[in-house]
Amino acid sequence: MLVDLTTEQQWIETVKQLTDERLIIGDDCAILPDRWLITTDMLVEGNHFVLGKIGLVDIGWKAAAVNLSDIAAMAAVPSFAVVSLGLPSGFSHDEFKLLYSGIVECARAFRTRIVGGDLTRSDKLVISVAVIGRSEETKPMIRTAAQPGDCLIATGDFGASAAGLWLILSGTDGYEYCRSRHLRPHPRVDDGLLLGKLTGGEGALMDASDGLADAVMQIARGSKVAIEIDEECIPVHADTRAAAELGGQSPYDLALYGGEDYELVAAVRPEHWKLIEQATGNFQLIGRVVEGQGANLLRDGKRVAKLEAEKTFQHWLSN
Repeated sequence: MLVDLTTEQQWIETVKQLTDERLIIGDDCAILPDRWLITTDMLVEGNHFVLGKIGLVDIGWKAAAVNLSDIAAMAAVPSFAVVSLGLPSGFSHDEFKLLYSGIVECARAFRTRIVGGDLTRSDKLVISVAVIGRSEETKPMIRTAAQPGDCLIATGDFGASAAGLWLILSGTDGYEYCRSRHLRPHPRVDDGLLLGKLTGGEGALMDASDGLADAVMQIARGSKVAIEIDEECIPVHADTRAAAELGGQSPYDLALYGGEDYELVAAVRPEHWKLIEQATGNFQLIGRVVEGQGANLLRDGKRVAKLEAEKTFQHWLSN
């Protein structure tokens, strides 16, 4: 019997049941023996990028970056990558070199060696990258270890990538910050390593690949806690606010649900937050973990909305 699966988490739960690997599958990376980690992500033409709107070098960079971000989200060091490509008919050798040069550029920027992969024909351009890394100084940080009383913190700002995508697809000029955040996401590898070192691997951590709201909800669900976000504390760049106003969108909706910012979101013990705050300005306090279930948005200390899973990016529903 065919089952109508409507969320990515339901698909993942089915995989866990079929493989009987519940302790390994479901985090940003699979945790292997001796603290080795492996992750894989796929970029599909039409779902994740539009050829002709985004350059091949930038597509290649992003294909590598999204996987390196998963390693960062486990407080680990990336080491090796394999790259598999499905190339459409007519895809030229020059185009191949542009695409692959972007992958290589990003991998080298984060000290990762490309050691193999596969090539095949496809109806559309498909890029699948797998990265192997290792948690060297501490145990890997996972998304299911938040506790009531933890501080919710995050790197960078949110919504810029979604604003950048709208600018690119609509042909709107300006707002280079937002464009660059969409085209060249920067995996927070160093920030993840610092976080792991300062916390000793305690707390919960993941990246916000599908939006800030998705990351918060997954940490809350996995840790069986409730999380509150202070709207006024969500970092949103001035260019994102301006682009959102131009497009008739809410900057906070872009920040919460736009996705592809690849920032880190963590729940850490209050004493660890003090150490992190003293060590770096890259993390900001945006909320707290409390008793209960679910994730809520607060404004002036009052609950104004419950975060909605349906508004986050759904890979299998995109056209």
